[in-house]
Amino acid sequence: MRKHIQKITMLVFVLFAFGCGNSLNIIDNRFSDSVEIPEYIAETTEDTTQHFDFNGFLRKIWINDDWEIGGQNLSSFRLDRNDEGVVYGYFSVHDPAFPPVFRSANSHVHIQSNMTVSLNGNSAEGDFGDSTWKGNIALAFKERDIIEANIEYTNRGNHSPRINNGRFTYRPLTVADFDGFVVLEELSYETNLNLWGDVRFIAGEHRGSRPFPSVYLTDFNGNVIYYFETNFPNGSQIQEILVNDLNDDGFIDVIITAHDGPNYHFRRHFSQLENGWFYLAIEDNPSISEAS
Repeated sequence: MRKHIQKITMLVFVLFAFGCGNSLNIIDNRFSDSVEIPEYIAETTEDTTQHFDFNGFLRKIWINDDWEIGGQNLSSFRLDRNDEGVVYGYFSVHDPAFPPVFRSANSHVHIQSNMTVSLNGNSAEGDFGDSTWKGNIALAFKERDIIEANIEYTNRGNHSPRINNGRFTYRPLTVADFDGFVVLEELSYETNLNLWGDVRFIAGEHRGSRPFPSVYLTDFNGNVIYYFETNFPNGSQIQEILVNDLNDDGFIDVIITAHDGPNYHFRRHFSQLENGWFYLAIEDNPSISEAS
């Protein structure tokens, strides 16, 4: 009798274990089928917490690691937007790739990107240039502040021989890269600016034989992401930076005022577009009689 009980007990245990095993397998299969692998995770997916976040590379202005004004192989680029794995940006030779400031609300429609790359994990390949100069580029996204690029110019245009093919390291542009630029802390502050998110306005002066004022937009890490082209006269000084939605379109506008002595006051009103870029809506340059 005891042997029969033992056999029955063992049979129940085996059936229970087999049934649980199948249930666990079903749960595991359902779970693995329901997990969507993010599009830009690197090829190794054993640890899905360690994934590639491309968004951290957008909107910054990337410059040669050995940046030097007027130096050899000076180039810069920015990555503006990611459209399902196709990234549009701008490549510049000898100048920082600042986003444009437009002269009207509709003029941005006619400005096209001159750099397009396709993402593949933590790298990308594509081309850049315009009708006079162009090339191929391959990017490797390293740390958040490092991009390595293989550049091959297929047409140098008027830039030869000052630019060469090769592998270069790029980092984000900061205000510290501008020689002689002095930050005016009393006029600089942090705010939230729609698509730009949390940013900091940096007001200052480029000092030298002909000093002139400038206003930059940076992220909280000090990386330059926009330059407000005010064209204030040499020797004038930034007076105030205001942010407000003046035209009630839901996007914050930027008003920058400057003065050159007690009689000359200047104002620039930059209206924000839907893509975050700005156009110069108002440019006031009053005369002495108007200001007095």
